[in-house]
Amino acid sequence: MDETALSLNDVMSHVATIGLDVFPPIEMKDERTRLNMFFEDARERWPDLYERLTTGELEFRVSRPFRKDPQVQGPTIPVDTFVLTPRGPVFVFPLRLPDPIGITGLESRFREVFTDVCKSLWARLPGHKIVRVGLLRDVIFSTGMTDCAFLMSKRSSWLEAKLVGGHRLIHYRDAKCNIQLKFSPVTIGKVTQLPVGAKFEQSVGSGLQVTLDVNNTQVRELQETDIDDILDRAGRFWPDELLEYLRGVDS
Repeated sequence: MDETALSLNDVMSHVATIGLDVFPPIEMKDERTRLNMFFEDARERWPDLYERLTTGELEFRVSRPFRKDPQVQGPTIPVDTFVLTPRGPVFVFPLRLPDPIGITGLESRFREVFTDVCKSLWARLPGHKIVRVGLLRDVIFSTGMTDCAFLMSKRSSWLEAKLVGGHRLIHYRDAKCNIQLKFSPVTIGKVTQLPVGAKFEQSVGSGLQVTLDVNNTQVRELQETDIDDILDRAGRFWPDELLEYLRGVDS
């Protein structure tokens, strides 16, 4: 594979995840009613993201099934789009996913949706301070039939063993943000549903998974402008800066 050929046309999957660390922690057992009110509001206002609620003693997550064309019946894949963790809420935006899912329509507005969903959540759960925000972007580029494991290591064999996987993890830091890049070779598969009910899985190519994680360096109470600065910083890596980095990753 010529890595300079990577482009937006090679993107098979793109998921943006925004996680918040809050203090004091949100106690699910004490805030169940308020959390349910948030879910009802979110399901009504953003039905393209929030549909099904799953709860338990220590669980609160919202999911929605996605398919390539909402107007055509067919297989769907459920995606958790909101999860409450012990550290705080996590918001997941599936911007582009592989067949049979496809584009969800959130590409140009997920930051706006994130802001509005947060307002809905904190209106019902006041008194929590945001001390860390992180934007994680998980992207898979198709590399055709070329295994990109060589991007992880210069050595394709060692003691008569061949390289079959691995990853490269790189850290950066500036005055405001921790920046982490992780590269992993992946196998792209296709699942075929047979008439007898069984499923047949086959490899249809290879890919490069890139995970970009950006969060604030100092853990402190963050204002709205601080959060915007961090998300803007993370957004600047996509797409031009990321593609430029990938084209030079093996140099």
